[in-house]
Amino acid sequence: MTRNDYYKDKELQTIASCQRNFDVTRDIDTELKLVLDEWIGKPPEQCGELRFNIIQIHNQGCQLHLSKILSPYEEVTWNIEQPQVIANVTYVWTVPNQTWFNKKELDWNPELSCFHIGFHAGLITKKVSELGLVTGFTQCGPVNKDVWQDFKTKWNIDSEKHDKFGFALGVGYPLKDKPYYWQYSFGDHVHCVPEFPKVDII
Repeated sequence: MTRNDYYKDKELQTIASCQRNFDVTRDIDTELKLVLDEWIGKPPEQCGELRFNIIQIHNQGCQLHLSKILSPYEEVTWNIEQPQVIANVTYVWTVPNQTWFNKKELDWNPELSCFHIGFHAGLITKKVSELGLVTGFTQCGPVNKDVWQDFKTKWNIDSEKHDKFGFALGVGYPLKDKPYYWQYSFGDHVHCVPEFPKVDII
């Protein structure tokens, strides 16, 4: 690894290195899939309240479509913006709409949902690393609500359950001959130097 060397702990370094290329010709072992399915399907919940939903994507056409609409800009160019979701499997966390929450007699609080999504996605990322796989992640977009709705319509995704995009995580095996930051038709992705919090100790 030629950059992202801010960490002494190698697992932390691996998790922090957002994978932008995957060897999609490899299948994740069945045993590992079963472990991931439980971790994805049974998230820890505060007060037993489910506040998000998840889309699990294996279809590469769907992954490619998603990679093009996850843009931080209103205008979608239909170029691949987020190659980290073109993976062996991609998980997309979403926030349900208010009707979904009303049916469960829960208050509609998207910010609280985002907290739950972040907590669960972090746990999944840690588990994926323990299993010897890597992750690519993004919270970018889609800013354009119409292309998000068109995506859901094309892939028969329930808008009540999956109203707003929250977070996406690509999981799988890296390309062996490329660094984590290399991506097709682009080359080496720009490196954003992280700003770490200063921890106050009492």
